[in-house]
Amino acid sequence: MSTASFILVIEDSAADVMFLREALKLHELAFRLVVLNDGEKAIQWVEASAMTGEPEVPAAVLLDLDLPKRRGVEVLETIRSTPHLRQTPVVIFTSSASCNDRERIEHYPSTRYFHKSADFDEFMSIGDVLREIVSSGKCPY
Repeated sequence: MSTASFILVIEDSAADVMFLREALKLHELAFRLVVLNDGEKAIQWVEASAMTGEPEVPAAVLLDLDLPKRRGVEVLETIRSTPHLRQTPVVIFTSSASCNDRERIEHYPSTRYFHKSADFDEFMSIGDVLREIVSSGKCPY
């Protein structure tokens, strides 16, 4: 199994992906982004990656909960049930501040919740979160 220098981003907002790219630049994180804009594509990517002889494993996954075609929780369940991705750090990357959303993901290992703020500086702090995750190889709470 190879570890790639990429972050899998499962996000349907082009603006959020653009801001994420800015956060990576700001924090000097040199990762390629693989962007999937709906839950169905994400599940297909996970399933296809499991079928390759030496699957690439992202340094981290950023996952929006509110996706078209399949919900983010369903994508998370698929990731966590796939052996080569089971321990990959996943950051729930969402504008939802719902306690129910947080509670739904708490029992998944190596999963962290990041609230996408409308405040630019707060949004840019995703770079700090990613730096912490990729340097430790896990998702601390």
